[in-house]
Amino acid sequence: MSNMKKMILAGFGMLVSAVTSFSAPPSGGGVSAEFQALYQRALSTGGTNETVRKQLDVAIGKGAQEMVGQLYLMRGNLFLKAGDEEAALSDFLKVTTLFQKNKAIQPEALFQAAMLLDNARDPRGADLRKNLIRDYPGNEFALKAAAAPKLSGSSVAPAPVKKP
Repeated sequence: MSNMKKMILAGFGMLVSAVTSFSAPPSGGGVSAEFQALYQRALSTGGTNETVRKQLDVAIGKGAQEMVGQLYLMRGNLFLKAGDEEAALSDFLKVTTLFQKNKAIQPEALFQAAMLLDNARDPRGADLRKNLIRDYPGNEFALKAAAAPKLSGSSVAPAPVKKP
C-alpha cells in the first residue's frame, strides 16, 4: 500500500486501518501526524472521546513494538484527562517499565506516574521523580518534577502508632 493511501485512510478517521497497515513504524518509532491529530482532538474534548480510546486499544494490540509505548502514553493521557486516574497510572507505569529503552517517552511517563502516585500519597512517586530528574536533566518534565510540591516519601505523615 502506498504512503498516500495510508494517509488518506488516516485522514478519513480510519485510524486503526491506517496504523495496522504500516509495514514499518514511522521514522523514530513515533506515530503518524494523523494519529497525533486525532489524539490532540480527543484531549481537547476532555479525554472523553471513546472512539479514539477504542482505536488506541486496538492499535496497542496490533501496533509495532516501537509505537506501542507511545500509544500507552497517549491512552494514559486520555484516561487522565477523563478523570480515570487508576487506568492512567497503569498505562504510565507500563511505559516506565516495559519501554525503558524508548527515551523519548520516558520523561512524560515518569512525570505523570510520579504525580499520580504523589496524589495517592504513595512513596513510589518520590522515587520516580528522583529518577526523572537524575536521568533527564533539563527535560521539561524533569524541570516540572523538580518544581512540584513533594507529597510522597518522607513528607507523608507516618501511620498512627497503636497503643497496647
